[in-house]
This record gives sequence, C-alpha cells and structure tokens, in this order.
Amino acid sequence: MRVQYRHLETALIKLFEVGESEIGAFKARIRHLRALGCPHIAKPGSGERIEYSRENTAELALALELERVGKPPRAAAWLADHLVRNPEFMEARRIPRYLVLLPGRLDSKVGDEDLSEKTSSYVEFPDGGIAFLVDGLDTIRSVLKNCRSFGIVNLSAFLSELKKYLPRPAGERV
Repeated sequence: MRVQYRHLETALIKLFEVGESEIGAFKARIRHLRALGCPHIAKPGSGERIEYSRENTAELALALELERVGKPPRAAAWLADHLVRNPEFMEARRIPRYLVLLPGRLDSKVGDEDLSEKTSSYVEFPDGGIAFLVDGLDTIRSVLKNCRSFGIVNLSAFLSELKKYLPRPAGERV
C-alpha cells in the first residue's frame, strides 16, 4: 500500500484528533520531523510526487505519538526509524504488542526479572532512556513492577487505528 502525502496528512489529523485551530502547528510538527529525516525516504526532485509506504506512514505516525508522550522530536524520529525497520514492530498489527519507554538507563535486570527473557528490541537512546517491545499486559506488569516512572504505547491499537484513517487500496475488503 502506498499513499500520497495529502492522504497521509489527512489520516494523521484524524488519528491525532487535531482541532481546526491546531492544524497549522500540527503541520509544522510534521514538517520538522520530515526535516529530521522522518520518515526515512529518498528526497524527490522538484515537482515530483512522493508516495509513502506502509512503513513510512507508520514511522511518521509513531514519531508523532512519541512526541505526544514526551519524547523530543529528534529522539522520536530516531526511535520511530529504528522500530519500523524491525520486523517485530510490524507484527504488532497481528499480536498484542506494547512499546515501553523508560526515562533512564537500566540494568538488564529489574528486580528479579531479566529483561532479555521478557522483552525484545531493547534500545538505548543516544541521549539517555531506553525503549523495548513487550508482548502482553502480564509481561508489562512483571517487567515494570519495580519501575517508578515509564510510558507505554499500545502499538497494536495504534497501528489498527492508523489503518482506519488511511485510504484503502482498490479491491481491499473492509
């Protein structure tokens, strides 16, 4: 599936429930992320139309969501790019998967729990903090029971919601 920028922008405005008075600022946030290289696509020549793939669309939407939960634009763009290139991220369309964000560095053990056994795609931000993918709420409770602060993005619900607002390819059933 590939979409034009105008369809992508419309879908993002609906996904993030942007009010009429906020559209200008929201479009500026998108332009800023694009200037940071998010989504990760080749720059077209003047007047050329860009078509965004499913991964490009997910990358930009995820970066905006990460900004919404407090990540600065550069970190949001970096993590979105990193995650979208990971096949486990796109599996979140089929299985319950969550992105967990922690503000600081962390040993591989949290209490008695070994993160490597319960999480996947463990990533350390260049400027501090970590992110990892987790399957299921029970695993989240287990891993985070000793953490004071954290953020969670329900990737499965997020990707499902994004798909609702994108144009359907010709011939695709609802």
